[in-house]
Amino acid sequence: KVHWEEGSLSLSFVGGEHNARPREVIDAWNRGETLVSLGDQGFASLPKDWLGEHAHLVSMLVGDESENNSTHLAPLAADLFESVQERLPPGLEQLANKLRDEGNIPQLDPPSGLLATLRPYQLRGWSWLRFLSEHAMGAVLADDMGLGKTVQTLAALVADRPAGPALVVAPTSVLRNWEAEAKRFTPELRVAVFHGQKRTKRLEQLRAGKLDLLITSYAIVRRDIEVLTDVSFRTVVVDEAQAIKNA
Repeated sequence: KVHWEEGSLSLSFVGGEHNARPREVIDAWNRGETLVSLGDQGFASLPKDWLGEHAHLVSMLVGDESENNSTHLAPLAADLFESVQERLPPGLEQLANKLRDEGNIPQLDPPSGLLATLRPYQLRGWSWLRFLSEHAMGAVLADDMGLGKTVQTLAALVADRPAGPALVVAPTSVLRNWEAEAKRFTPELRVAVFHGQKRTKRLEQLRAGKLDLLITSYAIVRRDIEVLTDVSFRTVVVDEAQAIKNA
């Protein structure tokens, strides 16, 4: 059984009158077993044919729990609904279709707080980022170097300004570039670099609601992670994200 409500997916495997947890089903399947435990209720046969086709989706969706709150997994959830011949909930169907077909995402005009003329592909990128924000999703913006990822991101950040502060984490070498670009293209954003001796002052400004965008480095995030996690950031932007691909 598959259930989706308000961006939350839950799965259950029914064995007679009892359910097996999806994590336990996948673990048993990965061990090459044919039965899954139902606790005190005995065992149930694994749906071998179905798992042979869909076990990889279930593994991605359930992680370590039987429920996942990541709306970016909507297309996978939709595939599972279709595989058990259940009708998709209207909200999931609409979201999955939009994610499957970028052409369904409305192209927006630049936000009023952006002082830049966006090229057509940048308009698509900003519109896509706005769509992700409205559905509480994240993704990778992977345009090539020099194609304006920063200005697309700033467009999304200035549009979301009323929702609270944002954090940009970037290599130390580009912190001032981020600051300069923000001041140039989104002057209404209250921006500060969180680096060096003024970090305590910046935190005070942030907590007092006097900053919209805090820009910092990977080294400072590692050093000040405890104080930064006390702040509720509406968005975190990770620049040069290949830097976080390993431990």
